[in-house]
Amino acid sequence: MAEAWLICELYIKFPKETEKYLKNNKLNNFTQNKAISKIRDSYRISKEEKDYLNTLKRK
Repeated sequence: MAEAWLICELYIKFPKETEKYLKNNKLNNFTQNKAISKIRDSYRISKEEKDYLNTLKRK
């Protein structure tokens, strides 16, 4: 959970760099999906970004 929270905060401050990280990392599926969920819960990103982040979720 702490990793997901950190990734969320990084995305708010450094969106392009964090997006690259989310595309190519070795996080387990739970952490990846929880980070995306936390980012999507934020009011500081646009609806378009939230929709795009959904495509990065893992199954």
